[in-house]
Amino acid sequence: MNKYNNFRDWVPEDAERFIQEHATRYHEMSFDELESKAFSLVDAHEQLMDRQSIVLYAGTNVINPKAAKMLSSSIGSRSSLGYP
Repeated sequence: MNKYNNFRDWVPEDAERFIQEHATRYHEMSFDELESKAFSLVDAHEQLMDRQSIVLYAGTNVINPKAAKMLSSSIGSRSSLGYP
């Protein structure tokens, strides 16, 4: 099926075919096309998970918008070197 199949024989054939088709398509895209596709997929995932589904795993619940805004700032990616 592909040159990596002997290393991934644990992956079901249908799944491997799906992965390889998408990998080939993404490899052929320009950076701008790939970036646009990535944002589109994130938007679709957010729509499904945050607006169309009831997620039973509490760790993935929708975060408070004010907390999300704070975490999306640079403070969200900085490590703490002491007491907060």
